[in-house]
Amino acid sequence: MTTGLITDDTAVATGVADVNVFDPHWWVDGPPHDLFARMRREAPVHWNPLGDGAGCWSLFGHAEITTVSHDSETFSSRRGGVFVNPDQVLNLDVIGNQLLYMDPPTHTRYRKILARVFTPAAVARMEAGIRARVTSIIDKVIEAGRADFVEDIAVPIPLLILMELMGARRRICPSSTTGPSASNNPSVRPNPMPPNRFSARWAPTSPNR
Repeated sequence: MTTGLITDDTAVATGVADVNVFDPHWWVDGPPHDLFARMRREAPVHWNPLGDGAGCWSLFGHAEITTVSHDSETFSSRRGGVFVNPDQVLNLDVIGNQLLYMDPPTHTRYRKILARVFTPAAVARMEAGIRARVTSIIDKVIEAGRADFVEDIAVPIPLLILMELMGARRRICPSSTTGPSASNNPSVRPNPMPPNRFSARWAPTSPNR
């Protein structure tokens, strides 16, 4: 059986120790479920080598993932971050107060507060406003006849909705600098991200330590 650039023979020929699940060639046609199944059988806890010589631990088994998820004392999001490189978005000391980076019981307390906003009844009350916002943004794209999907749709829609949920006044919500009219205007576009900004270059420990 052939799946894009990867065949079953290729997967078998690749030794478990050499598997880098972050390598794009495994993902040509979507998630590599056959590879995941093999890793669950042969290496549910796997030291994953990265292209730059570093590495990280990858978990494939349900039991292993559950154990780690419930042990925030050992596997701390606050101390170790949630990415291969803990500082790849912002310095961990700066971004550590975000919900994603919190450990229980702080995470639990904040999650309970947010959960009240996202009950089925609460979300249903927001539907009309969200639908109107999305429709407006898509109408602007249609009228312009062109769009950068990320800048004109994927970024402004959740950003505007989140700002409204936080009670931000409409006049400070980004609008004039988003949308098709801004896509090709260098004066309103951010500086491009350096190509290696999200490179994974950190490993918490060596498998031999």
